Order: sequence, then structure tokens, then C-alpha cells
Amino acid sequence: VEQAQTSVEILSTTKEISANTSALLKTMEQATAVADYTTSATADAQANLQRMDGTMQHMVAATDSINAKLAALSEKASNINSVLVTITKVADQTNILSLNAAIEAEKAGEAGRGFSVVATEIRRLADQTAVSTWDIEQMLKEMQSAVSASVMGMDKFSEEIRRSVGEVRQVTDQLS
Repeated sequence: VEQAQTSVEILSTTKEISANTSALLKTMEQATAVADYTTSATADAQANLQRMDGTMQHMVAATDSINAKLAALSEKASNINSVLVTITKVADQTNILSLNAAIEAEKAGEAGRGFSVVATEIRRLADQTAVSTWDIEQMLKEMQSAVSASVMGMDKFSEEIRRSVGEVRQVTDQLS
């Protein structure tokens, strides 16, 4: 009887071990499935991060190109400004010459009357030139201000992209 009882206990223990082994095997299969899924998800995430890194690198190159074009535009505006200075000097000098011509025409009396009309017209043209150059100068200042603001904005944008690229690379390295 004792032997039968022991046999029953052994059989019961064997069944428990078998059940525990089956449960353990099932848990291991689930863990393997989760690990496989995690590995696949990590690989997908790395691929997506690499594409994101490439896109951001293109954005950095594009912003650098825009900054270079804005710098060239600013330089051209400076060149225009120096031409305006020359035109303003010519207009001022023309104005002085027309004043001198008007004085000489007045001194000449009736003989200088025709010359007086020409001197007045020259003065009017010099005044129009001065007003136009002033208008252009104001537009140029506004343009230069807008270019400067654009450069500052693009610099900030470029810095944010570069920072983001660093963060993406850091995450990619952590996933590796």
C-alpha cells in the first residue's frame, strides 16, 4: 500500500512537472515572440531614423544655400547703395551748377534769358534725381533689414535642425 501511495505521489508530481514544463515552454515561446517583435520594431525604427537623418541633412544643406543667397543679396544691396551715393553726389553737384548758371544768366541780362530756362530745368531734374535716390535708399534699407531678419531666422532654423540631427543620431545609437 505504501508503495502504491508513493507511486501515486510520483505520478502526481510527474504530472505537475509536466504541466509546469508546458507552461514554461509556452512562456518561453511568448518571450521569443516578443523579442522577435522588438527586434523587428527596433530595426524599423532605425531605418526610419536613418531616413529622418537624411531628410534633415538635406534641410541643413538647403538652409545653408538660402543663407548664402541671402548674403549675396545683401552684398548686392550694398553695391546698389554705393551707386546711390554717387548719384546723390552728382545730383547735388548738378544742383549747385544750375544755381551758378542761373546767377550767370541773370548777370547776362536779356542775352542770358534762354540759358536761365535751361538752368531752371537742370535744377528741376537734379531735384527729381535727389528725391528718387532718397526713395530708392529707403527701399534698400527696408530690403536690407528684411534680409538681415531672414538671415537671423534661417540661422536659428539651421541650428534647430542641427540639434535635431544630433538627437536623432543619439536615438539611433541607443537602438543599435
